[in-house]
Amino acid sequence: SGRILRVINGIEPVSFDDTAEQTDVNEYRTDNPDKSFSDIGGLDRVKERVREVVELPLSRADEFAEIGAEAPTGVLFHGPPGTGKTLFAQAVANSLENGTFYNINGPEVLSKWYGESEREIRRIYQDASDQYGPSVIFIDEIESIASSREGSREVNRRIVTQLLTVMDGFDDFEDVIVIAATNRPEDIDQALRRPGRFDREIEFPSKLPVEDRVDILETIS
Repeated sequence: SGRILRVINGIEPVSFDDTAEQTDVNEYRTDNPDKSFSDIGGLDRVKERVREVVELPLSRADEFAEIGAEAPTGVLFHGPPGTGKTLFAQAVANSLENGTFYNINGPEVLSKWYGESEREIRRIYQDASDQYGPSVIFIDEIESIASSREGSREVNRRIVTQLLTVMDGFDDFEDVIVIAATNRPEDIDQALRRPGRFDREIEFPSKLPVEDRVDILETIS
């Protein structure tokens, strides 16, 4: 009925165990993904867009800084499953000199301990910022952890808040870009799709012209 029967004082929410062994950030890190843009057939327009939005601002950061331009903090890849979103993220990381790639499957950062999921995201982000050279954090299935905060679980709301904080908060994380992939962009919290967050979006089509299909067959064979 929604009535408050009684109030129990002195009980704190379950929090993470400081004495427990922390997840090793190295588990997410892959220094040299064995993929490149030459391994991708077709999708020339997508390649051009990815290089324009992600690769060039990171690989030529000094030149962009001279003209007052900044690399985006987040890029959202969206499209049906199997259209190459993960492959493109790996190709971007491989194209960066001295770049570091972090591969995160959304549900991997979920924890039963209160506050642990947010801390895990911040630890990964801090580790990426401490690396020499640019870093790419790839989050697959981001809708599973950053769905709309209206009607979602408490842990999802906290994760969305943490992502907003590390992406456009007061802390300065240099040379770090987050690439998120999803096949349900409408489920992502709208706050993450505003300027300063995932404000660049690239759509991966499922229906390809014949010439693209031929190029894909030639590439993989």
